Amino acid sequence: MNSTQLDVFIETIISTYRDKKYLTYDDLIAIGIADKKSTLRHWKRKKTGPEYIRLSKNRVVYPLESLIIWIRELNKKTGESNG
Repeated sequence: MNSTQLDVFIETIISTYRDKKYLTYDDLIAIGIADKKSTLRHWKRKKTGPEYIRLSKNRVVYPLESLIIWIRELNKKTGESNG
């Protein structure tokens, strides 16, 4: 994803969720961060996914601000590995 596409993607996320400080599994799936909950669980186990906060045994949320940082870092790493 080039920097313009990345900026548009991030602005879309921010505008869509402007009233939320934290996102859920379903929010991340809806915006295309992951295709299913098991992917997000796998990332948590591997410590490769976005930062999360555990609210209970079966419930986590993702701080919007941290998610944006993670997306930028991931895009930067992907760009470096592709050329």
